[in-house]
Amino acid sequence: MDLVDFFLKKYNVIQKNIINDKKKEKFINNYVNKIYIINLADDFVKRRYIKIIMEKLKINYTIIIVQKIHINVFRYLSEKQNKDELLSQSEIGTYLSHLWCLKNAIENNYDKFIVFEDDIIFNKNFHYNFKNIET
Repeated sequence: MDLVDFFLKKYNVIQKNIINDKKKEKFINNYVNKIYIINLADDFVKRRYIKIIMEKLKINYTIIIVQKIHINVFRYLSEKQNKDELLSQSEIGTYLSHLWCLKNAIENNYDKFIVFEDDIIFNKNFHYNFKNIET
C-alpha cells in the first residue's frame, strides 16, 4: 500500500446521494455516471447553497462531506514535499478529497463523472451549454 492509499483509507468521508430529477429529464443526469460535490463538514452555508442550486437545476449528485484533515497528516505530507513547496492544510485537504472521488469513481467503474467544489457557480444556460460541448 502506498502513502496516498494509506491516507485515503483513513480519510473521513460521508456520502449522501441526492436525487432532484427522478425522470432524468436534464441532459447532464443522463450523460454522467456520478456527480460528486465536495463539502467541508462544518460548512453548512455552502452545503445549503448546493442543495438549493442543484434542486433548481434538477441535477442528481452525491455530496462528499469531509472533515478537516488531522494536523499530523498535514505535517507528514508537507514534510515529504520539497521544503520550498510545502502544501497548506487546505491544499492537502483538496488534494485528498479529489483523489478520494477519483478512487471511488474507478472502484465503481464510472467512465464519466464530474467533481465539483461546493462553491461552484453555474451559468444560467448550464444544461444547454453542457449538452453542446463537442467531445
